[in-house]
Amino acid sequence: MISKLLNRNQQTGQAMVEMVVVMFVTLLILFAVIHFGFIYNAKTVLNYATHEAARAGSLNYGSPRAIRYALARGLAALETSPTGISDYDRFQQSQSAAIDLIEADEFVCIQRISPGFSSQHWLPDPNATSDYNHYIPNDHLVYRSAALKGGVSIQDANLLKIRVTYCHKIITPLIGTTIKRLMLQSYADNDPDPIDGWVVPTTGSFTKNCYENDRIPIESQAIIRMQTPIRDYTFASDCS
Repeated sequence: MISKLLNRNQQTGQAMVEMVVVMFVTLLILFAVIHFGFIYNAKTVLNYATHEAARAGSLNYGSPRAIRYALARGLAALETSPTGISDYDRFQQSQSAAIDLIEADEFVCIQRISPGFSSQHWLPDPNATSDYNHYIPNDHLVYRSAALKGGVSIQDANLLKIRVTYCHKIITPLIGTTIKRLMLQSYADNDPDPIDGWVVPTTGSFTKNCYENDRIPIESQAIIRMQTPIRDYTFASDCS
């Protein structure tokens, strides 16, 4: 009789352990699906914001300020604002929050991919300031020489291409800790139960800072033809 009771208690304990394990895995998958929806929405917003930023840059000599403000207008949809105020005030506050986030240079990184700083089409700018020294002509492109310089024509040198890396907040439970353990070297080194054959991805300082602050980097690119002569403003060289 006693042995039957002990056996029954052991089976009950085993069932509880199995239920806990199954529930944890189920919740992890559920939260991952929910978070994937958030990431998909953020990527859609970022694609639009990046295109608007490139368009603003094409109309304003490739100015980083114009690009940043246009990007902030697009990213305002991802920044929360208090309720109980008008829609216009909420948008204004969300846009201000997005501008502050971009200006902090911690979770948003903007790169100009094209034209590159080493392009042979740069010419000395007669109106040079401390912010820029050279420009690429934009007028009468149809009649300019199509000869390649450094493998690039003057028409292609007038294509503005930017890349924006935005660190989106991880707000779903468990997912932030899981991503940290998978992506950061420090978590892998201290992992009490390492995965066989797991190679920690190489992350730069920007990406590492994102993961450490419960954010995940999302990247978007946009390309558009310049409508004004582009100037050699300084942009971030590395967003890894």
